[in-house]
Amino acid sequence: MKLIRDADTLIAVLEHGDLKSDLNVEIAKVIGKLHHLSEDNPKKKFSGSLTLKMKFSVENMMVQITNDIASTLPKEPRRMDVFWTTEDGALSTEHPAQHDMFGGPRAIEAHRQ
Repeated sequence: MKLIRDADTLIAVLEHGDLKSDLNVEIAKVIGKLHHLSEDNPKKKFSGSLTLKMKFSVENMMVQITNDIASTLPKEPRRMDVFWTTEDGALSTEHPAQHDMFGGPRAIEAHRQ
C-alpha cells in the first residue's frame, strides 16, 4: 500500500501531475508580471497573490479532492492627463488664466517669385 503523508507528494500526483504544472505556470505569471512592473517603477511596491484551494470530501472511505488555482495580478499603471474646464463644461488643453503666446497655427503665404 502506497501512503501519501506530505503535501509535496500529494500535489505532485493530483490531476495526474497537471495541478503541479499549472501551479508552476501561475507562479511564473505572477512573478513575471511583478518583475515587469517593477522594472518600469523600481521604487514602487507591487504585489500579487496566488491561492490554491483544495476541497476534500469523503464518502464510504473514499476521498475526493478538487482543486482551484486563483491568481491576482496588479493592474498596469495608466498615465494621467491634465485638462481644464471651460465655462460651458467642455475640456480645454489650455489653462484659462494663461494666454497663448503664439496665437495658434499661422497661415503660410505662398512664395512669390
